[in-house]
Amino acid sequence: MNNSTIIKNFCIVPENGQGKAWDIVQSLQYCFINESLFNFHLLGFATIIDTNNWLEKLPINSNCWLNIKIHSNINNSEMELTFHITGISDIQRLQGNKKQYNIQFVSEEAIQNFNVRISKGYAGASTSIVRDILSKITQKSILISKANDDAKILSPNMHPYKLIDMLNLYGSKNCYDFILWENFRGLNYHRVTELLNRKIIHNIAEKDIQAITEKEIYNNPDYISDTNNITNYYQPENEDLIQQLKTGVLGSSTYTYNSLNGMPYKYEVNNSKKNNIIYHFNEDTLNYKNYGSRHKILNQMIDNELLVVTFGDFERCTGDMCYVEINGAAKQAEYTSSLSGNFLIMRIEHEFTPISYKQTLGLTR
Repeated sequence: MNNSTIIKNFCIVPENGQGKAWDIVQSLQYCFINESLFNFHLLGFATIIDTNNWLEKLPINSNCWLNIKIHSNINNSEMELTFHITGISDIQRLQGNKKQYNIQFVSEEAIQNFNVRISKGYAGASTSIVRDILSKITQKSILISKANDDAKILSPNMHPYKLIDMLNLYGSKNCYDFILWENFRGLNYHRVTELLNRKIIHNIAEKDIQAITEKEIYNNPDYISDTNNITNYYQPENEDLIQQLKTGVLGSSTYTYNSLNGMPYKYEVNNSKKNNIIYHFNEDTLNYKNYGSRHKILNQMIDNELLVVTFGDFERCTGDMCYVEINGAAKQAEYTSSLSGNFLIMRIEHEFTPISYKQTLGLTR
């Protein structure tokens, strides 16, 4: 038995998802899907080696949908995802009658967002407002936390995503850390503070730090079946003072100015760097009270990112908490403490080939 997770079906559905589905999984060479707390939707691309002239025969274009079925032989489970194809890129002829090209795709909500505008005034809980906005563009399950904040926002003929962005920045009086994102389970709307207090549901560890090639790992059944094994890890940045000052991580003040009465106003994030100005606006008709606090916590998440590479497990999703164990060459406590512990999965890069599935997890705490 092959203890791996693979793409079982890769179906092109012409005519805006209403035509006959054509499974071209045998032509699939590589598939990349990205999910992130900072993306409203899933997106990705797939590399195709085409010997059947699918581009012209079907044809494959932006009128098509894409259905991907992922199958895990480890626990005999499946995941099905549907996307809208947005374009074809990097078309090149190979020897014989072969063509290679990339199929770009995105969640359908990204397309629907541009086809819908909302003119409406909202007041009430942010979660209720977002549920109403999303109902205009999706039928997917929406996972939303309960919140009793008092939000107000006026939508002057705005696209749904733009309106949610505006709500997150200025709508709520006392909640500044709501985020909307999509993962493999559906659409999510939660507060960052809530996510960081979730229970640990995944455990991943660096179990073997010997220099082993990817081929050797995949030929070893012990590694193939162990999706909790960290095969690599790295940190993009440890500390960047200038960037932290720019983004308000160390503290900031937000200035607004009312052009009608000539009155300026200053909103401070209360710490040692409150004189660091991160924003200046000519109108204060919106609620800027939490603007600096929101930017502080979101940029702090990004600045603290740890990247780890594991074998793929589609049950792991952004928004989950996991325990990470980095052993280090000498298993020194001072080495492991900075890289091990409880982390929030902030983003996942899913990479599929015909024989493998790996994830790069962007973790923060």
